[in-house]
Amino acid sequence: MYRTCILFALLGAVGCGRSAEESFQKGVAAQQAGRFEEAIAAYSAAIESDSQLAMAYFNRGLARLEVEDFEGAIQDLSRTLDLDKESPDAFLARGTAFQAIKRDDEAVLDFTAAMELNQLDADIYRQRAFSWQALDESDAAIADLGMAIRLEPDRLELYLDRAEVHRQRGGDSGASVDETLAEFTRKIVESDDPEARRARGRAFFIIAEYELALADLSAVLKKEPADETALLTRGQTLYVLGNDEDALADYTAVIDAGGKRAREALVGRAVLYETRDDFAAAIDDYKRAIQASPEDDDLLARCAWLLGTCPDSKLRDGKQAVKYAERAGVLTDWKDWFCLDAYAAACAEARDFENAVARQKQAVAIGPEDQLGQLQQRLDAYRNHQPYHAGDEDLELRH
Repeated sequence: MYRTCILFALLGAVGCGRSAEESFQKGVAAQQAGRFEEAIAAYSAAIESDSQLAMAYFNRGLARLEVEDFEGAIQDLSRTLDLDKESPDAFLARGTAFQAIKRDDEAVLDFTAAMELNQLDADIYRQRAFSWQALDESDAAIADLGMAIRLEPDRLELYLDRAEVHRQRGGDSGASVDETLAEFTRKIVESDDPEARRARGRAFFIIAEYELALADLSAVLKKEPADETALLTRGQTLYVLGNDEDALADYTAVIDAGGKRAREALVGRAVLYETRDDFAAAIDDYKRAIQASPEDDDLLARCAWLLGTCPDSKLRDGKQAVKYAERAGVLTDWKDWFCLDAYAAACAEARDFENAVARQKQAVAIGPEDQLGQLQQRLDAYRNHQPYHAGDEDLELRH
C-alpha cells in the first residue's frame, strides 16, 4: 500500500524572475487545493522560465507523488537534490517514491540520508521502517518505529504500525503490547485522560522506555501530586536512570502516605540504599516491607542475603538471616536458585557449613549460566569453612 509522506513546501520562489514566480505561486495555490495536475503544469511553466528553481522541482515531485507518477517524482526530486544536496525533505520524498515502486533498497538509502540531515523527524524513521519491513528486516523496522515513538509518543499510528510488524514476524506478545499502548494513546489524545497516561507510563517502564515513562508519569503528577502509583513508578524510573535523589524523594512520599503501594516503595528504597552502601537503612526498609508482606519469598531472600553477607560486620546477623532465608526456601519448595544461594550464605555466616554446602550445591545445579562462576566460588568457600561477604574477592586464597 502506498503511503505518502505529507510534506508540503510552500516557500516562495525567492530570487527568480517574475514569470517563474507567478507560475510557481499558481502551482502552490493549485497544490493546496488538491488540483495536482494543474499544479504540475504550473510548476513546469515556472521551470521553463527558471531551470534552477529547486523548489519548483520539489513541489512538482510532491504533486507527481500524489497522482502516482512515481518515476516522474523520482526525476524531479533527483533534480532537486542536484540543486540542493542538503534537503532532508527531498530525500524523504524520493525515498517514498522508491518505496512505492518497491525499490526499497534505494528507499532505505534515501531515508538514511534524510536522517543524517534531520534526526528529529518521526516521519523519516516511520518511512524507513516500512522499507525495512518490505525487505524482511523486522528488527530494523521495529527499532525505527521505536525511535519514531520516542520523538512523537502521542502519535497513535506509530504503535499500530509497530504492532503490525510484530504480528507479521510472529511476535504476538509485542503486537499486544503495542495495541495496548495505542489504546492508552487514543484516550490521551482524545481527552488527556490521566488514568490512561499513568497506565501508559507504567507500560513504558515495563518495556524499558524510561524517558517516555518519566514524561508520562511526571505529567500525571503535575495534575495529581499524590497519585501513589505514579509516584512509585516514577521513583523506579528515576532509579534506573541514575537519578537517586529524586527517586528517593518519590519512594519516601509513597511510604509516608502509608497507602497500598508503600510496601513496594520500601523495597525500592531499600535497593536504592543498598546501592549507596547505606546498609543499615536498607535492612530497616527490608524488615518493614517483610512485616507488610511476610510471604514474599524474593523479599525474604533479599533481606537474608544482606544480613548474611553485608560488608559491615556490625550489621551482619546470621541467625536472623537463616530464619528469613529458610522461610523463602520453604515458600519456593527449595527450587529457586536465589533463595538457595541466600540460605547457604546465611548458614555460612551462622557457621553451619554443612547446610551451606548442601544448599549451595543445589543452587549451582539450577542457577543461571551467567551466575555459575560466582555460585561455584561461594560453594568452594563454604567447603573451606569460609563465609561469603559482599566485596570478597579471591575467596580461595583466604584460609
